[in-house]
Amino acid sequence: MSAYYHLTTPLWVVDPLDERLIFANHATQALTGESSLSALRFGPLSACTQTRLSLYLNDLQHQHEIVEIWTLASTAGELARHCRLTLATFPGLAPVILFEGANIPHAATENIDEHFKRVDKALYQAKHHGRSRVLVA
Repeated sequence: MSAYYHLTTPLWVVDPLDERLIFANHATQALTGESSLSALRFGPLSACTQTRLSLYLNDLQHQHEIVEIWTLASTAGELARHCRLTLATFPGLAPVILFEGANIPHAATENIDEHFKRVDKALYQAKHHGRSRVLVA
């Protein structure tokens, strides 16, 4: 995993069964500091279709695209960041979930009310399309 350390894209490696952070690269550490996984996933701007990471495993094994929105604390206030989930295996480890941070082009111009309207719309659309569905807002 040491090769991931130098990526400029934030990357978290998480054990989906005990929800333990296994690895965070340099970009992640600079972006989130000491924030816990729970604070990122369940902050005020966050949107996750599953509360337990283990519930994503079946969809990830079938290569479904899953995206969560996390809340990041910054000096400018709270920011939303999309994280794409991927199932990965490494020698000596059980399968893990990679969370790859993605930029949100509209985040700089969007106020909190617009953000929640967009997220709510995506959550209701995902719910309407069936169980365990995820849509990008």
